[in-house]
Amino acid sequence: MKIFAWASRCMVLSVGVLCSSLVLVSTSSVALARPLLPMATTGAACQLDADDQVGTVVRGVLVSGSCVSRSLIRSDSGASAQPSVPTRVVDCGVVANGHDDRWNVAQCGGQYQICADPIARQPYDAFGMQTQNTATGQWVIADVWCPTAATPTPDPDTLRQQALRLVPALPVQISPPDNGLVNLENILSNPTTMTRQVAPATVLGQTVHLRLKFHHATWTYGDDSDSETTRDPGQPYDQIHHPCGTLKCPDYFGHTYTRPGTYTLTTTITWIVDYTLDNATWSTLGQLDGPTTKHTTHIRAAHAQLVP
Repeated sequence: MKIFAWASRCMVLSVGVLCSSLVLVSTSSVALARPLLPMATTGAACQLDADDQVGTVVRGVLVSGSCVSRSLIRSDSGASAQPSVPTRVVDCGVVANGHDDRWNVAQCGGQYQICADPIARQPYDAFGMQTQNTATGQWVIADVWCPTAATPTPDPDTLRQQALRLVPALPVQISPPDNGLVNLENILSNPTTMTRQVAPATVLGQTVHLRLKFHHATWTYGDDSDSETTRDPGQPYDQIHHPCGTLKCPDYFGHTYTRPGTYTLTTTITWIVDYTLDNATWSTLGQLDGPTTKHTTHIRAAHAQLVP
């Protein structure tokens, strides 16, 4: 009689032959909506002088050429301008020489706003704020205005919200992919490179390029073990070029379960986010946590099978 054991991370079990393999899952994006500008006829976001007593910086918006605190802006009804429903700012387009073919009717409605520099007489884009009906999900235009400057500069808070919309939700990459074994290391990795570009975005009428740099990933395993942090994405298991024939693989990152059961792993990637408005000079927005993704794996106890 012969007893079959591990060979290239495969084993003959009572349930069949189990081998390590790689599963790639497509990425998706997460969209978030948050108020960017208050519900009032305003211009670009601006910054008031720092309050020396509390050491904080007060943000405001341009109104008739002056930077005014958001808390002082009121809607026509006199109520506070801060909405209690989801809002977003959209680029309504431009009306030039009496032609409205570049006006975004779908986003801003048919009542267009003409914005033009009073000196140069050059038209520029108007902006609008939409509110969302939380019951139906429909977005409705609530206000349209002309920015004080034809090219408003997005503030860091606005850019961070845009970055949150574009940071991908990367899946857990695990081998074996679905059914692991007690005391056999599950090899884990994040399917990304250290640096990744995301699609350009339009924020307050300007094209913003974002760059993500991998800072670290936080892993939890759903058992009694502590969470772990990795400083690189890791590498997926390579059966052909870099096989591992032992229970633990020192050249890979992974986790070993000591009891059979069903476990949910999670991974959260923290990125360093850089941006540029001119595609030449890059500035940083600091660290930003991406979406947390989960993976459920089933761990079984290995049973050797005698073969006559």
